[in-house]
Amino acid sequence: MSLIHATTLIQLLSFLPVTNKDSLDSSLRQEAEAALAQQDWSRASELFFEYLLDQPEDGDAHYCLGLALLQSRELETAKESLLEAFQRNTRKAESAYNLACCASLSGSPTEAMDWLRESIRTGNQQWPLAWYDPDLRALQHHAEFVQLVSPLQGHYRDFDFWVGEWTVFDATGRQVGTNSIQFVEGGAGLLERWVSTQGTTGTSMSYFDPVPQRWTQSWLTAREVSVASGGMEGRSMVLASRSPEGILTSRTTWTPLEDGRVRQHWEKTADGGKTWQTEFDGYYSRNEN
Repeated sequence: MSLIHATTLIQLLSFLPVTNKDSLDSSLRQEAEAALAQQDWSRASELFFEYLLDQPEDGDAHYCLGLALLQSRELETAKESLLEAFQRNTRKAESAYNLACCASLSGSPTEAMDWLRESIRTGNQQWPLAWYDPDLRALQHHAEFVQLVSPLQGHYRDFDFWVGEWTVFDATGRQVGTNSIQFVEGGAGLLERWVSTQGTTGTSMSYFDPVPQRWTQSWLTAREVSVASGGMEGRSMVLASRSPEGILTSRTTWTPLEDGRVRQHWEKTADGGKTWQTEFDGYYSRNEN
């Protein structure tokens, strides 16, 4: 927006009744938020800038403007808006994290590390995912960044043995379906797409949560939704589900075998884990390229 347009807008708003002015600001803010949600970074930047001409005290709007400018790679102006949000105590952890991204993209790794530490200090609990953020890729050769993030990298890689395109057989050797397991979000999660030989399907998302430091899997079909959590036990990934009362109801164990296959063993329990009944015992054979 040009300075002339900005000045004209201010002059026009000064003659509006307060109620109409407030209504206009609210409508403009909603339009700006919609553009941000649609990832229309250029439009969001224009609208938040226009909104802030009349609402300069809105720290959250400064943050949103900074985020849109960062995505548009207008790094210097993005830094100004994010710093304004940070100084107004608005989304301090997120503002600091995105200031780290600005510094990294600008070729200032030391400044980026300062802001990343500040983001952690002010409450960013998802900071281990910084390793997968392309905006921070320049820091992967920075010794402190590697030291800061690497202790959890092993956990993020726990389930890599399941990734691939598979044909699945039961214990008798009969094919029961196919399964595709792929990295998503830069390797931070695994997306599963299962298709049985009978045509039924299922999808899951598995990821390591750095806060409780455990793996979680959300499984979805047309008939059911379930969530399981757990981690590595020896060479196997073991994820268990519980009832709303916290009672153990099922567990699934994935084990890489010496011949390159993966075994998936799903069991249920009706007595809180005292006894188990096998529901599925599948063997994954990797498809040839």
